[in-house]
Amino acid sequence: MKINIKDVFDTNVSKAIETSIDNIICNEGHYIPYESWGPEGNIYPGLLGVSICKYVLDSKTKDLGLTALDLLCEATMNCQLENGSWPLELGKSSKGMRFDVDSYIVRSTYEMPDIPSTASMVWFLSEYSINIKKDETILNSISKGLKYLDSSWNPSSGFFEDLKTNQAVALRANPRNYDVYLYKCFNSLKHLGYNRKDYIKALFFSITKEFETSDKDTYPLLYAFNASVLYNSNIDTKWKEKNIVRLTDHLGLDSPLKIPKHPGHYGHKDGVRGVVLNEAHLRNTLGVIISQEILLNGSIIKNKNQVFKLITDCYKAVNSFFNGNYFTEFIDLDNHEYLGNGSPAQFLPALIKYKVF
Repeated sequence: MKINIKDVFDTNVSKAIETSIDNIICNEGHYIPYESWGPEGNIYPGLLGVSICKYVLDSKTKDLGLTALDLLCEATMNCQLENGSWPLELGKSSKGMRFDVDSYIVRSTYEMPDIPSTASMVWFLSEYSINIKKDETILNSISKGLKYLDSSWNPSSGFFEDLKTNQAVALRANPRNYDVYLYKCFNSLKHLGYNRKDYIKALFFSITKEFETSDKDTYPLLYAFNASVLYNSNIDTKWKEKNIVRLTDHLGLDSPLKIPKHPGHYGHKDGVRGVVLNEAHLRNTLGVIISQEILLNGSIIKNKNQVFKLITDCYKAVNSFFNGNYFTEFIDLDNHEYLGNGSPAQFLPALIKYKVF
């Protein structure tokens, strides 16, 4: 019997989300990824919450998922600051196995408002309120978060801007890459009656410009997130045809992160080491899957066989990261070790399975 690698992936995602649900319940709502690749903060619990919401809607057995969501909502609201924002709290859940940050930078993120973290948390609470249940306390938390985002909006620049900055925020190679989370957040909030058309329009413009100026060196996952927003929108077909090379080359066959002799595996690039090809990262392979499925499901390329082969290689690679309980985060190719239980391995596969991106 022929094995469908996409079906295997979907089954693995469900098992991995169930492991995350157990983790959240055992830790009373406090989300703890063990041995993550890099230090983690408050962007990721919100994204995992969105994933669990999608899982619960799709699952026949919902009880444990609902319990985990209730606990995660409570923990989320407990770390909201007085001004309605959420801090980054870098290193709160995991310090990082391969990418570390000085402790004084970590400390500076515990009381400092952070816009991407706020967007992630509000998005999660919004999805919970839309899909699971409406709770007055949660709706109040959303309202406070939205007021903070309103206060951070700069109509002159058309961007949300942190009222203060610190060195941890400066670690982000390109803060505009995180506008995709704000875009998803405000599109979700529409369903709760918070309609910020001016924000959505400006964020879409920002995502378009970031996509148009991206290249082979751009972080593949966020590049693919932006591609997903644009190619699933009503943007002009001629624009899509003009920019298709970004999906076929930059995020496909011509990526400098492709690892030779390891089909479907992609390396990493950081500001310290440059291009690293002795580490294969799950998140970058998932970014390639997003981009290539856009091509496969569209009508603007001719050589779909080539795209199908790359997607097949990538799904095989992703399934190899699954250890029976969860997806590992990266492979140390020098030692043939599958390592890390960080956030990208926990929520990203679910975001793909449930077509969030």
